Amino acid sequence: MLGADRSGGELDPDASAFAACCEAFPLAAGWQQRVPLRQLAPLVMHAMKCRAGCIAAVADALDSIG
Repeated sequence: MLGADRSGGELDPDASAFAACCEAFPLAAGWQQRVPLRQLAPLVMHAMKCRAGCIAAVADALDSIG
């Protein structure tokens, strides 16, 4: 969920809502590195619908995964 929330810019990792969520449900070590992987499926689905802007986001996510 956090990956999808962050992909649209809705959840700022410095925001109090994010901190409260992490306090209630601590994230496993290395979660930041897994965010692009979690964002990939929704980005691909969105790219299939609107193409232009999302294709670059899919490419960026794939680059960051390695």
